[in-house]
Amino acid sequence: MYTLIIPCAGNSSRFPNMRPKWMLTHPEGKLMVEKAIDGLNSNSFERTIITILRDHAEKYESELWLKQIFGDKVEICILESPTNSQTETVYKTLLEMKVKGSFCVKDSDGYIAVALKGKNFVTGIDIREMLDLTNVPAKSFVLKNEQNILTNIIEKSVSSNHISIGLYGFGDTDQFIDKYLELSSLISTEIYPSHIISSLIGDGVIFRYLEADKYQDWGTAKEWRNDALKMSSYLVDI
Repeated sequence: MYTLIIPCAGNSSRFPNMRPKWMLTHPEGKLMVEKAIDGLNSNSFERTIITILRDHAEKYESELWLKQIFGDKVEICILESPTNSQTETVYKTLLEMKVKGSFCVKDSDGYIAVALKGKNFVTGIDIREMLDLTNVPAKSFVLKNEQNILTNIIEKSVSSNHISIGLYGFGDTDQFIDKYLELSSLISTEIYPSHIISSLIGDGVIFRYLEADKYQDWGTAKEWRNDALKMSSYLVDI
């Protein structure tokens, strides 16, 4: 079983006074979460799960929106309360939805076009080829060898020319759960996917680096607006 998980259970603190960011509408007419998975081959996955909050389902009818957009192609996991991290959201989704086998985690706030290969991987880009990329120090940085095998991944510390862009592959659900529980007992602060991957690498698990063909980052309201402005329309009354 190969599953795609899109965590949408955050508080969208970087998008104040708006709907949850994943529900914002792109100028093309699609929700951010729709655009976020457009670049992936949906036929690669046997299950696609979007995880949302109960509060958002009740306040914004987000569950209804998703069912109208995706129909039966997507399963919806509803969490009763916010989690402390994206990784905790994934952990709870795996348990709640009884996910088994390999799975991918895709951020809801960015577009990635990439050909998926293998099961354990990190998708990234070379920052030297994206001069308009903002907030670079807040990214996680990928260290890899010439064979594109990761030697480490480091959170929010500029340490290479390659950054992770929010699409991760994990070959074993039970392995992820065990590692999350292990780190939860050791780390009191937020646990990022990079922490899970780095620790698994330390255990001898091989993760490969996949270079994205295209990437758009909507991590903040400013980045979302800037992308929307690229498609601005002008109405001229003649």
